Amino acid sequence: MIPRENSEKNYVSKGKPGLNENYGAPFAVSLKPFTSPLGLPCQAPPWGYVAGADLTTGKVAYMHRNGTVRDRSPIPLPFKMGVPDLGGPILTAGNLAFMSGSLDYYVRAFDATTGKQLWR
Repeated sequence: MIPRENSEKNYVSKGKPGLNENYGAPFAVSLKPFTSPLGLPCQAPPWGYVAGADLTTGKVAYMHRNGTVRDRSPIPLPFKMGVPDLGGPILTAGNLAFMSGSLDYYVRAFDATTGKQLWR
């Protein structure tokens, strides 16, 4: 938590993102992942999923790990460990879901019905 002298003043984070202003409150919050010196989260993977729901039954239709820490860690681990996404998919009328918010620098296309990755 970051004390604020004036809870009504807008604070702008210059540099790394992750400051939640909490406008109107006496404190702002700095949000950042708890990571090791290797840049990996300090809890066991998977750290994120791609999931789809069956809107008829309300049940999870598919769920699988998405993303790697390949571009985030000094040790480039290219296998799918499931990493957090910063954003949601863009869905098309053709039943494709495009995602690009994982920690690696890939844009991925998924079949929105099955969750199968079509390309990256």
